[in-house]
Amino acid sequence: MDMKNNDFTVDFEAIGKRIKKHRKIQRISQKKLAKELHISPIYLSGIENGKINMSLKTILQLAHILSVSLDELIYDVSYF
Repeated sequence: MDMKNNDFTVDFEAIGKRIKKHRKIQRISQKKLAKELHISPIYLSGIENGKINMSLKTILQLAHILSVSLDELIYDVSYF
């Protein structure tokens, strides 16, 4: 999302990179995280690489499991 230009398109690639970053910081494997989300590791890989657009339910679950706020996953915090 580009808050500077009021463009509310969702950048799933950027969100996926942030998910991957937080997963790696916490040293959680894709396999373990996928299991907790009840999705396949291949699907999670697609999310992290911006190839698959996730549902709101999935991003909420990810934020909870990774113990991060939705803002941290959805927005580039450098805007704030």
